[in-house]
Amino acid sequence: MQVTEEQPGVFVAVLDMPPTPSEMAQLAGMLPADAFCVDAEQDDDTLYMMWER
Repeated sequence: MQVTEEQPGVFVAVLDMPPTPSEMAQLAGMLPADAFCVDAEQDDDTLYMMWER
């Protein structure tokens, strides 16, 4: 899993599919508490999620 801040307040998470509950918990700890998911796309075995705060 990788999380990057693409621009201030906009984060992109890249996860292997299917994400495990522990990976989702880890993701929650890597993002600001007030961030919310604005887009998600799956490409084969990869999940891309965009978060904004």
